[in-house]
Amino acid sequence: MEWALLGPQLSAQEAERWGLVYRVVPLEELEAATLELAHELAQGPTQIYGFTKSAVIHGWEVAPERPYEYQGQAFLLSHQTEDFGEGRKVFLEKRPPVFRAASRRIF
Repeated sequence: MEWALLGPQLSAQEAERWGLVYRVVPLEELEAATLELAHELAQGPTQIYGFTKSAVIHGWEVAPERPYEYQGQAFLLSHQTEDFGEGRKVFLEKRPPVFRAASRRIF
């Protein structure tokens, strides 16, 4: 309520501590941190990331009861990918993943 009524100014560190931003880095480390995150995402299950992203974005654009439909579709489609199977094997075999699928839109 305080935020809504008073609109306090927050430092980057406060915003991070309160969970309003994911990570704060010094300006001189920003490019390296951004590239590291991009590399991490590129090595992940990009098709499943795409399903998740589509579900979240469409969830913002529809009536309140509809986002669950998109989440359910994304969940079901994710389970049908090679990358989901790879994730399961990685967990059981305790090894690094090798994801292969390319992203595609679902909604």
